Amino acid sequence: MRYGHDQMNMWKINGRKFIIRYLICLAALIALAAGYWYLVRSAMMARAREDASLTARYIESRIKDMEKLADIPAAWLDAEGDAAKDAIAASEDSTQYKDAFQRLAKALYDADRMAVIELAPAGTVRYAFPREAHESVIGADLVGEIGDGLAREDLSHEMKVIGPSFIGHLGTVLGFCVPVYYEDGSFWGYTVIAMKLPDALEELALERLTEQGYDCALRCKNDSGSMKAEWIGGTSKSTGSMSSVSIDIYGKEWILSVRPVSGWVSIGGIVLSVVVAAALAFLLAWILEKRKEARDEAMGKLRSDAKHDKMTGLLNHTASAEAIDEALQTVEGGVLLLIDVDNFKSVNDTAGHLAGDEVLIEVANAMRTTFRRNDILGRYGGDEFIVYMLGDISIPDFSVKASQFQRKIRKIPIGQTGKYAACSIGGARRCVETPTAEALVKRADEALYTSKGNGKDRFTIYDDSGSTVIVTPKQDENRRDHDFTLVE
Repeated sequence: MRYGHDQMNMWKINGRKFIIRYLICLAALIALAAGYWYLVRSAMMARAREDASLTARYIESRIKDMEKLADIPAAWLDAEGDAAKDAIAASEDSTQYKDAFQRLAKALYDADRMAVIELAPAGTVRYAFPREAHESVIGADLVGEIGDGLAREDLSHEMKVIGPSFIGHLGTVLGFCVPVYYEDGSFWGYTVIAMKLPDALEELALERLTEQGYDCALRCKNDSGSMKAEWIGGTSKSTGSMSSVSIDIYGKEWILSVRPVSGWVSIGGIVLSVVVAAALAFLLAWILEKRKEARDEAMGKLRSDAKHDKMTGLLNHTASAEAIDEALQTVEGGVLLLIDVDNFKSVNDTAGHLAGDEVLIEVANAMRTTFRRNDILGRYGGDEFIVYMLGDISIPDFSVKASQFQRKIRKIPIGQTGKYAACSIGGARRCVETPTAEALVKRADEALYTSKGNGKDRFTIYDDSGSTVIVTPKQDENRRDHDFTLVE
């Protein structure tokens, strides 16, 4: 039964304080979890930026490679000489140059990445490959085809990269316009290669990011200076919560944005963290509750030990005096008793100190079973005990209790000697002359002295006036019970 009771106490908690403690623990654990997921997100974003930066550098190098491809038709024209340049510019139907251009363009052309290869003397398209798909642009103004990025008055500029631009029959393209000159240095026109976007960048670029588990978006800022960026390619047109890096492509800002397909943090992981935090918070709150109870219990025991006699468990001298003083201030009436074990020194000398300790313990037990629960019981020192009976105690009431107590003491054996203990009692009733514990103890001590002087093993009490002492008659050796008599 005791085990079951202890088990019940183990699970018993203080509801309101426990809830407060639980909420504090939960808030702390959720804060830790939030910090953990913030670090996870920061680490993932740093990793994403690193991966995006690697891809951005690859895109830059890829565009540089496209630029080199764009130089090849210009180099071919320079090798053919001014006659070929003049024939193409005059739009002469020379199969020699047309066929040579077609062979060169066919060797360069990559249908997956390129939209068109063109020769545009003085800004007008004369040759285009593949010809079948671009018959409509032959004879057209290059400015109108490529867009506003190539101004007619600025045709003799160095190579220009136009776009990204959306051209109806080509889609989104990046145009490489390489200037070509006559041998005398005068301007002839442009060779143009228009690269499909994002197809020209997919290999080991955007596809690589997809394989790494990212959603990505490649955009280019408008020439107008608008904050909006035009989408070029990628797996997502929504760039919210993405991590971005900038790429400078011939003076234009391209933006590569990435985010993990599964998100920066795992929703399932966050939910699990909250569930675990709730469970751990409950466990921590319970442990703290039990630790507090154990600490309170230990502190209570320390306070109790400081007030109680270690051997008998009764109040010690100091605690007895304090308790009696407090009772005098709160309860009217009362009787203070001093109890002294008769001939206790001889008990220790003849039966030993262990037997003497047993006698003191049994005297304390007799006090507990004789006097009332609310009476103050203490060990006043050595073999002397103190009792303060609260309330209006009459002399007959006192004598009955004292007599009962002495009968119990006479049944306490003294070791193996065959002898039994006895005690003398002195009492003092509270009155105007005894307002403090010290005054009561002084009168009770005088009454105790009277009991000892009249043969021991008896009780004596002062009446209210303090002029009369009540003393038990000298006992009959064969009769342990006796009445009290009034002694003037």
